[in-house]
Amino acid sequence: MPPSSTFSRLAPLELADHLLLLRRGLAGGCYFLAVLHRLLRRASDRPLARLGYYVAFPAVVLSGLLLTVTSTGRSASGTC
Repeated sequence: MPPSSTFSRLAPLELADHLLLLRRGLAGGCYFLAVLHRLLRRASDRPLARLGYYVAFPAVVLSGLLLTVTSTGRSASGTC
């Protein structure tokens, strides 16, 4: 019986997909650290927490827009 190639032939990620994943990871990490600094409630940490929010917000918005633009035209399985 030959092996099934349904799951072994996945579409390789392109550079845009890698950059999208990197941007989403950085946004999530910045937001997580900003929330931690905000929960500490020390006056010295508030500007750093605000900076984390300012960095995370545009990255989340850009990731959503790029995900919408790059995923149009693709099928649900990721292969065309």
